[in-house]
Amino acid sequence: MAELVNEFAWSVSRARTFKECKRQYYYDVYGFWNGWRDDAPEETKELYVLHQLKTRWMWAGEVVHNAIQRYLEELKREHPVESGAWRADTVQRMRADWANSRRKLYREPGMAKRSLALFEHEYDVEVAQEKWRDLSGMVEDCLMAFEDTKALENLRRVPSSDWTIEEFVKIPLREPEGGGSVLMLAKMDFVYRTRERHLRIIDWKTGKGESRGGGADANDDLSDTALQMGAYGLAAVEKWKTAPDAVEAFAINLRTRAEAPYPVGPQEVERARARLFDDAKEMRSFLRDPGSNLAIEDDYPGAADPDICRWCGFRRLCPVRPA
Repeated sequence: MAELVNEFAWSVSRARTFKECKRQYYYDVYGFWNGWRDDAPEETKELYVLHQLKTRWMWAGEVVHNAIQRYLEELKREHPVESGAWRADTVQRMRADWANSRRKLYREPGMAKRSLALFEHEYDVEVAQEKWRDLSGMVEDCLMAFEDTKALENLRRVPSSDWTIEEFVKIPLREPEGGGSVLMLAKMDFVYRTRERHLRIIDWKTGKGESRGGGADANDDLSDTALQMGAYGLAAVEKWKTAPDAVEAFAINLRTRAEAPYPVGPQEVERARARLFDDAKEMRSFLRDPGSNLAIEDDYPGAADPDICRWCGFRRLCPVRPA
């Protein structure tokens, strides 16, 4: 089996982490690498475990996404989905995963990636039982909201052969100068061709976040969701050779039941492309050797921000402490 290579890549989440805390970015992209190997240094193995941690809110969002994926896969196979059983099965999976995390099964050999690893359990954060029940209730509410969305109603009208569920895109984009390229990573929740043969991209959300589509903030910088949708549009143009004007993007917040269209035309696609190259240039500037994608921990300063450090999974090993 060929050895895995840690390639330099850009994604919306990587760029966000880099801007928030460069030390966290280092741990999340470079520090944990090869931590799955038996002969890895102990600190690298520990970083690999901490790399798997997610907060309960992140977990809830993942549970909803996975449940929707199972639902759509059953529909694609033309199998009927019984709503009550589907939601009950999702909650049961949550309970089993939560129990495994509480007993820290993820710390057993070979289980770091296979078992849920909750930040709250790793760092012994006290969470009242009613808060866990509220989380389960929120997941069920999101699943019921999903079944009420216009998106689900619309996709039932098009052949399932035109559906793509959980599309992971890995595309090299040629830089405008120098002849190099940047690898773009993106994961789209759901993509399908409309009856008008437009490519429609759906992004399920479960946070409180933005509820209105498009636009930029006061500093004329792309908002996180707008950047994400622009990146999806860019991925669609590059992967499926679709004209930007034929791409539609929707952020559907299942928690607030808000369905927001985002513009994905030529301007938004090129804006996302420019942002990608700007981010990549800055991210590469911290590499000790860009040619081999070599990163050194000490070259990445920590944010020392209490709001960031509080929920950082790597805080046990990070020497940077908020003032």
